[in-house]
Amino acid sequence: MKDAVLPTIAARAFSNDFRIIPKADIALGTEVARLRYMSRTLTMLVFLLLLNSCGPPLVWGGDAKTKERLLEVLPLGSSVDQLETEANARSWRLLFADDRVFEAGTEHYFGNGCRFQGGVSRDFIVAEYGPVFTTSVESVWMFDEDGKLGDVCVRSTTDAL
Repeated sequence: MKDAVLPTIAARAFSNDFRIIPKADIALGTEVARLRYMSRTLTMLVFLLLLNSCGPPLVWGGDAKTKERLLEVLPLGSSVDQLETEANARSWRLLFADDRVFEAGTEHYFGNGCRFQGGVSRDFIVAEYGPVFTTSVESVWMFDEDGKLGDVCVRSTTDAL
């Protein structure tokens, strides 16, 4: 009977929080048990936040560093076919293949100085990570009228609740 009463006492000690508290925690007293419970919860939250913020090396250091790394993979002057081959090899997800041609210098919806180069564009998700709040790293590859890469724009977005 003593074993059946302990979970009820523990539940009442936690202000209507009806979780079953291990007997070892109850033996320490309600304040110590409450602190231990809060400590475990806080540790788990910190662990989840750290896990969520770990992205692949390609996207470490922010958008500017990501752009530098992408241009090392595919330098300016590359063709659309080279981009698509590299994207397939790296498992990048094609978000949008835009074969419309916009006048060179027309601002792209990304903003931040991202402008069309006078040719087609390709939009790829180069990384997605985070089990809780997903971060997507999107890249738009701008080609000129000759089909040569003129610029790449990068942005990171994180889903929220």
